[in-house]
Amino acid sequence: MPPISERAEDLLARCVAARERGGDFPTIWNDILRRHPLVLAGLPVQVTTKSDPVLKIQLTNGQSLHFQNGEFSLG
Repeated sequence: MPPISERAEDLLARCVAARERGGDFPTIWNDILRRHPLVLAGLPVQVTTKSDPVLKIQLTNGQSLHFQNGEFSLG
């Protein structure tokens, strides 16, 4: 399990790298995010922006990871 001291930016970088290696969201969710200490318990929430749906993953530090159009970002 990753150290609790890992920053949201580090977690984002891990997700981006996994995506660049061809990982899809379900795989990244199961392998990296689901049990990560920065991720709040529960499932990602789908929200809608002006044009596209976004999967939002709440983090314990008040930030969130967003997965939209095949890319991860911090929100």
